[in-house]
Amino acid sequence: MPELVNAPRLMTARDVALVLACSPRTATNLISSGKLPAVRLGQGRTAYRVSRDVLADFIQRHATRQDSAA
Repeated sequence: MPELVNAPRLMTARDVALVLACSPRTATNLISSGKLPAVRLGQGRTAYRVSRDVLADFIQRHATRQDSAA
């Protein structure tokens, strides 16, 4: 996963959105729904951080394979 090689160890929703090629809102929704595990900074705060390793695992679990039967 070359996009993650230089990524910070703890990534913001904006960082996650860049790697996943989605909007920051979509990344935030993945985090809020629990589909993408994250840690919350401070009680009652909405600042989340996603571990680079957790994101790599998420990508592997949700990646789709292209069949070459064409």
